[in-house]
Amino acid sequence: MHAYLENADPILVLKSKVYFGFQARRMKELQNAQTHLSRYRPANYGTITSVLMHMLRHILHSPVAKTGYLRDALRDLHFYKVMDGFGTFFMHDLDLENAVLLGIIDEEDGDECLLAMSRDKSLRRIRERRLVDTEVVANEEPTAQFPIGNAPTWEEITLTMARDPKLLISEWAWNDKWASASTAGRLFMQFTTDYFLTLSIDALKESQLPKPKDLKGAMELWTMRSLMSLLKDVSFKPSNHGLLGNVSGRRNVGFKDMVQIFFPDPEFNIRKHSVWHPFLIKGYIREFHETLYSMTEKESSSLLLALARIFGRIQCLPNAVACTQKSCGRLWEQFEGGVRMLTNPTFYKIEMVGKAKRTGTARGKQVKAGRAIIEARLDEHHRHIPFNEGRLKARQAKKARNRETKRRSGKKNNYRKPPVRKQKSPVQSSEESSSSESSADEVPKSSDENAPDIPSVRVLRRRVLRRRVISEEEQEEEEKEEEEEEERDQMEEEEEEEEQMEDDYEMQEVDELDNSGMDVDEEDEDME
Repeated sequence: MHAYLENADPILVLKSKVYFGFQARRMKELQNAQTHLSRYRPANYGTITSVLMHMLRHILHSPVAKTGYLRDALRDLHFYKVMDGFGTFFMHDLDLENAVLLGIIDEEDGDECLLAMSRDKSLRRIRERRLVDTEVVANEEPTAQFPIGNAPTWEEITLTMARDPKLLISEWAWNDKWASASTAGRLFMQFTTDYFLTLSIDALKESQLPKPKDLKGAMELWTMRSLMSLLKDVSFKPSNHGLLGNVSGRRNVGFKDMVQIFFPDPEFNIRKHSVWHPFLIKGYIREFHETLYSMTEKESSSLLLALARIFGRIQCLPNAVACTQKSCGRLWEQFEGGVRMLTNPTFYKIEMVGKAKRTGTARGKQVKAGRAIIEARLDEHHRHIPFNEGRLKARQAKKARNRETKRRSGKKNNYRKPPVRKQKSPVQSSEESSSSESSADEVPKSSDENAPDIPSVRVLRRRVLRRRVISEEEQEEEEKEEEEEEERDQMEEEEEEEEQMEDDYEMQEVDELDNSGMDVDEEDEDME
């Protein structure tokens, strides 16, 4: 029978009821899966939706994947390889309970996918809308899942990372699906080995440098526990990449994007005096460039994508800096005599960053009593006026001030009549003024050739020059007066604010005395 099937190449005949019934059931289940995922909307909801729609179109015909994010997802899921072997495709790794598609598919939607799945063409508005849809309720109480709360402040995250990072970072776990004899895994192993060779022996607890044998060992070396057991003095630094909530300041680069720092393109200029230059001459960067030269453009993009996935799954990385034309770059960040590592925020035991708690500045108590209280006490002591009457006068004065404040509008208070500006006369240039002064000394000629010279014209010109000089001085005096008037207005406003604050404080003391129920007459009656 086996030889017959191989040689005869028979055609399998099915009833139309069975075939179309299977296709209808398949379409219905794909719709149910899409409806179920729409309730949770994971971070890669757009990518999963594109895969489900592609499978839905495959029921009737064989569509072509035209978008880049869909082609990458199908390649990660080995879609065409499964289709060639079985003629159909099933998503066995789709976890509907947790709304997660297991495997090596991207955990977040890319920019191309976000723009394609939304009517809005602004990435900023799309991401803001997603944050609103996935709003998390802050809970400050620590739990087993969130030891410092699900929404700690950034200060609490930084402090916990410095004192007890194990409390904030979850354990790293290896997935057997990551194991593959790929070029990306081999390059990452060589990168890990070469990078640890740059450490000084004084920074290590043991003199022997680590040399991983497989991809699992190389990724495990970048975990928090492994680094703490390997290095003498190591600290950890939090990263705000991709965190929700109140994150201020500049965003850090994600671990996937840090591939460009550790695996630069061949076109990137690595200077001779750079710290990265030894890797280019006889290290992993040289082998990486040679591998890229032997690949096609599609294969090289797949290699970079695989490396980005590996970097996205490790727990810590050195806070390295690429070299520039002016700087040689940095391999390890030295902090307080040790090494400080950058941590991956995907391993944090939090859901979002909470708002910073406002700590109000406590106002110091004034030693001197208010003016109304002092006058009331003096009236009682010297003029035998009861203290209650003095407080009543203070309240009446306060009410009168409030009525006066309401009567005056803000427009009237802020109005200031500007000074009348005099018309500015045209100012001559230095050359014209010098020529006019020189010509003023000479006796001008009369327009009439027969008439004698007229000295009165010279006197007239001198008067015009004097008027121009006087007008300039008047203009400077006006500007000085305006500046002085503005300073006086500002000083008056500050004095009014200080008086208002003093009155408020006095009335506060009066109200406190009223509330306390201290009445002088009642006290005298009790004493009697």
